[in-house]
Amino acid sequence: MVPVSPTGGDAREPVVDVVRGVALLGVLVVNALTVFRVPLFEPFLPRAPEPALEHAIGRGVAIGRR
Repeated sequence: MVPVSPTGGDAREPVVDVVRGVALLGVLVVNALTVFRVPLFEPFLPRAPEPALEHAIGRGVAIGRR
């Protein structure tokens, strides 16, 4: 068997490292959106009008919490 050792700096491909970095950043963003419920693009998007039924249910739940 061939012994395993880290690759030297001159044998690495910088393009592969950049692609890996972008992929890891994408994973971080998706996890932040999923786990922490961070609305990343919500402040920049126009708000859609809330349907009347959803508004009424939300008000009922809010009143029930008091």
